[in-house]
Amino acid sequence: MVPNRVISYDIQENRWLRRIIDFYESELDTFTKLVSESKKIIEKEITSLRPYQNIKSNQLEVNSRLLLINQLESYEMVTQKILKISNIVKSQSWYHEISQLKDGYIPHVLVMDTRYSLMYKLYQELNNNEFQIRLDSEYSHAWKLTNKLYEIWCYIRICRMLIGENVNFRAKEWIFDNKKNTFLVPMLMPGTCMEFTRDNCLLKLYYDAIIPRNSNKTNLESNPIYTVESHNRPDARLDIYLNGTYMRSIIFEFKYRTIKNFWHRNNSTSYSQIISYRFNTISKFTQGLPQKIAREVRAVSEVWVFHPTGESENAEQKIEKTDEGIKLIRLKPGEDHSNIAIELNRLIERIIGVGE
Repeated sequence: MVPNRVISYDIQENRWLRRIIDFYESELDTFTKLVSESKKIIEKEITSLRPYQNIKSNQLEVNSRLLLINQLESYEMVTQKILKISNIVKSQSWYHEISQLKDGYIPHVLVMDTRYSLMYKLYQELNNNEFQIRLDSEYSHAWKLTNKLYEIWCYIRICRMLIGENVNFRAKEWIFDNKKNTFLVPMLMPGTCMEFTRDNCLLKLYYDAIIPRNSNKTNLESNPIYTVESHNRPDARLDIYLNGTYMRSIIFEFKYRTIKNFWHRNNSTSYSQIISYRFNTISKFTQGLPQKIAREVRAVSEVWVFHPTGESENAEQKIEKTDEGIKLIRLKPGEDHSNIAIELNRLIERIIGVGE
């Protein structure tokens, strides 16, 4: 009797190979979707900035975002190359004979044979909880400038204050979830709005939203205010409603600078910007009053300017400064911000108290 020689590819190292390919294809699919969504967001930001390219700072913003688009497209190209390699392996007839990996036994071939060891090392790195994606310094700088990171952090801190025990509002939809094994790009689109409710009070917190320069472009629901000055894009704006009636707004500016560098009459841009938000912002909807009277009421109750400085500068910079409804407040990571949240709640209570 002549024995039949049967070649079986359903061996442990090949089962591992299949596990590894299935795993990194799933990871790459998630990564590809993330890159695609990020590109859409950046492209929208570029579109919104292009009409103002004659302003030098906006041109720099456009250029940095174009750099991001190029970098993300290079990631897409690398991803496609990797997937082509795995498709070549999967197209082999023997690949479909391989069963699922049922135990974690690691054969020596998986480690010693270079055909398998490279794939296995990739799998180990992807499964490593300390694995990090490192970007080159130029890309990291373009991705989020330090002042932009501070803006985003401040916006999120305000959101957390509003839902914290000192203010106690409820977020209609929380967009900053950090779920396990989820990679979240810390990017906020200009015009992003978070809504918060408490009893019959509604808050709408906008990030980097444009304020119209004409009353005809305002509306009660999403743009109740307008300005007669050139400064019309605050870092954040909190519109406050009571029983569906627009009451007033609080404007926030986030300055990643020392107080003396932005709160000085000689610094015409920053100083006039802050003053303008307080005194030159109008609404025809304020407190549900007749339009003519509503326009006479200052729509912006206060302007809060957050800055991270004061620890090593003048002692007076540690103290909150107030001037005609303008507050300069140190907001710094790692510090207790409960006193700021309490003050914010007092201001909200005072604004909605007008309608009670």
